[in-house]
Amino acid sequence: MKKRINWIHFLLCLTLLASALTACQTPKTPASKSASLPAPGSLFGISGTFNLTGLFPGSVAGWARSHEQYPLWESIEPQPGERNWAAVADLEKWILESSGQGSQVILVVGKTPAWALKPGHTAGAVAPEQMAAFGQFMTDLVRRYSMPPYNVKYWELWNEPDAAQVLGDWGEPNDPYYGGKAYGEMLKQITPMIKAADPTAQVLVGGLLLNADPAKTGLSEESQRAALFFKGVLEAGAGSAFDGVSFHGYDYYGYQAGVYGNSNWNAQWDITGPAFGVKAQYLKDLLTQYQLSGKYLMSTENALICPKDGTELECQGAEYENTKSAYLVQSYALATALGLRANIWYSAVGWRGSGLLNPDSSARPSYAAYTFAAHMLGNAKYATEMTGRPGLKGYGFTQDGRQFWVLWSVSGPQDVAWGTAPAAVYDTWGQALPASAVTSINWQPVYVEFAP
Repeated sequence: MKKRINWIHFLLCLTLLASALTACQTPKTPASKSASLPAPGSLFGISGTFNLTGLFPGSVAGWARSHEQYPLWESIEPQPGERNWAAVADLEKWILESSGQGSQVILVVGKTPAWALKPGHTAGAVAPEQMAAFGQFMTDLVRRYSMPPYNVKYWELWNEPDAAQVLGDWGEPNDPYYGGKAYGEMLKQITPMIKAADPTAQVLVGGLLLNADPAKTGLSEESQRAALFFKGVLEAGAGSAFDGVSFHGYDYYGYQAGVYGNSNWNAQWDITGPAFGVKAQYLKDLLTQYQLSGKYLMSTENALICPKDGTELECQGAEYENTKSAYLVQSYALATALGLRANIWYSAVGWRGSGLLNPDSSARPSYAAYTFAAHMLGNAKYATEMTGRPGLKGYGFTQDGRQFWVLWSVSGPQDVAWGTAPAAVYDTWGQALPASAVTSINWQPVYVEFAP
């Protein structure tokens, strides 16, 4: 009989005093960093790992996502009826490497060839009269890559389709739903063809930009319409034509240690936490409104980025790298608590300062934060959220019989006092800390493990 974890007692022990945490558990031997890593298939993932798969094996990147830099349809079918598979030889190599090391590949389909484009678009929306051709292309694509040795099961139809003239480019600026209904009609036609080619295939609403909360005041009329793209998909009756929703959730560095936010979603580090959590709730509310159950959410691009381009002086020092590391741990703790199927960091080499690696592929400190977070949270089960202690944020988890918290402050240093020492305490990057030396918690997260 399995021992039942008394999370109520655990939580009370942590919040016993307003000014101190008191750990009531009996100490045990700290978990070793060399313990077995999480099994492949965790929610951790990396986008943009071409030629870098060895640094992100399936044990630390259960997901590997291709990107729009590989314009599949345009490359493979430059003219109607052609199939130029040699044009994506590098992509095929990456798929083989990624799936071979245990990562689940998400293949982004994009860049509509000129002959199939809907008038007024440059990259995305398919002309209605060419929808059958797109369906045949997807049939051939799925048949080729769903089988061994490629084993692709997740298909994301366009990257950020809720944009106009760039990226996914299904956006219609003058349409009430910004082209979302047309995208939904496409799903209704194409998804059955994908499922016929591979009944186990998973179809994702293409990684939504979700640039702004439609309820936010002060948005331009076009921005308000753009925010309703996914609602348009549901208005089209396409709820049965997708398995999950892929979306993107970036935050911007506030040029101060530990500070970040996304004003378009009223997201702030010390109130809401990472913006993708607010976006996820918006999507969940819409799915509930349209009485759709069984749909999962995947954050397929997430990172802390610099407000300009990443070259600004404020993003060059240790303060930014430490903030990025803290954000990374906080975001994966939140994604696990929210039950997301994936949270994929964009990217390995970075965009606007988000990289985990330097240009020469050497590791930044945030790489250590990522790999240790994968070790601790990759197979973890969410149990509870910290309550009753203003200024302290945290989530409780279990993994392989262990129970631990990820804790950080959202209101200055929080004094802590341990009654009985925790089994182990680790900093953001996985370095073991003596519990007796941890007398306060700040914005930099710590992992605190207790005996069952």
